[in-house]
Amino acid sequence: MINYFTTSLRENPELALFLTLALGFVVGRFSIGSFKLGNVVGTLLAGLLIGQLGIDVPPIVKAVFFDLFLFATGYKVGPQFFRGLGKSALPQVALAAVVCVTCLLTAYLTAKILGFDAGTAAGMMAGAFGDSAIIGTASTDRHPSPKMVSRNSS
Repeated sequence: MINYFTTSLRENPELALFLTLALGFVVGRFSIGSFKLGNVVGTLLAGLLIGQLGIDVPPIVKAVFFDLFLFATGYKVGPQFFRGLGKSALPQVALAAVVCVTCLLTAYLTAKILGFDAGTAAGMMAGAFGDSAIIGTASTDRHPSPKMVSRNSS
């Protein structure tokens, strides 16, 4: 029974995707006292669980859902961001720019000095910056640079 279920999910990754979403919404409704996981955390936990079954998801599906994730994040946070802009926002914007540039340069220089590949450098930067979107951005290979093509083809 479990073998049939796992085989069905591997042969039809879209079923695994929708099962992950359904389980995520169910798990997200559980609460312990005043603590509630929420739909996002529930879906992440369900995705981790179902991801252990070794289901291959086509790269185009990964790219589309990553883009949807970025859109949803921007759609939710964007209006709050623009409402928060005011006269006191300039120092905050400057600090954010300094942090972003510093983190990027530190990760780049560390990767160059230690000879890390692009994936390891992206992982290091995501961990240091505390931003999982970096991994998604680094893993989408929509427009590979000539250096990446020459490295991958050899």
